Formats: sequence, C-alpha cells, structure tokens
Amino acid sequence: MRKTLLKFLTAVLGFNLVSSCFYLYASPHADYEAKGRVTDEDGNPVSGIMVDLATKYSEGGVAVGEPMGNDREATADDGTFHVKAADQYAFPDSLTVLFTDVDGVANGGEFLSKEVTLPVVKKKDGQGAWDEGLYGPPEDIEVTLKRKE
Repeated sequence: MRKTLLKFLTAVLGFNLVSSCFYLYASPHADYEAKGRVTDEDGNPVSGIMVDLATKYSEGGVAVGEPMGNDREATADDGTFHVKAADQYAFPDSLTVLFTDVDGVANGGEFLSKEVTLPVVKKKDGQGAWDEGLYGPPEDIEVTLKRKE
C-alpha cells in the first residue's frame, strides 16, 4: 500500500513539475518599454524621478494599477528615461507610466507624482514562436511635473 501511494505521489508531482515548466517557458510573452523626458513647469529637465511601468484594470468600477515587475529607472541629468518590462505574459492595450519623486528636495525640488496612460503599439517583431515582440507607446513621452507646494 505504501509503495503504491509513493508511486502515485511521484507521478502526480512529476507531472505538475513538468507542466509548470511548460507554462513558464512555452507561453506567449512580450516586452514593453517607454522612453521620454521629464521637465518641470519652467521646461528644465528633472533628474532623479523614478519611472515605473504598470497596467491598469477595473476592479469593481475602480481603476487599479498593477506594476509590471520591470526594472525601475530614475531619470538622467537631462531628464530622459528608458524603462523596460521584459517577458510579460499579459498583453494590455494600454500602458501606465508612473513618475515618482523619490529623492525629495534634491535634484531641483519636490515634485508631485504623476501617471500617464497611453495606448501601446507593436514596435518590433519577436524572435521565435513564443516571443510576441516589443510594445510601447507610439511616441516618446514628454512629461511635465508640478512642484509640491
């Protein structure tokens, strides 16, 4: 009885392990990116602003943002950014870019957070059967942040 039970458990666990690997490695996926520049209200570049990608969906009539698990990036000295989210298994029609001042008064003052939601377009074909390619907003994003009062 004990040997039969062990054989059964081994077979079930082995199948689950193989099927979960298949799901991870044999599923359609795509990469997402957003590029652009952040300035203040006077047109000056703002460095040190954290940029993150998210998708939005409605939950009970309320818009909810969910980070895409990407590499977050801070804007450069000239205010530019290029943030990517690789190997995403969901395919949203739009992308939300989050801008957050994480360094306080450094780099030109304190700024209010901002979200920009834009449609996505296919920018590049994928490399293989499961790679759907690269997606992102059709143009670079120009964002103006307001200072905190």
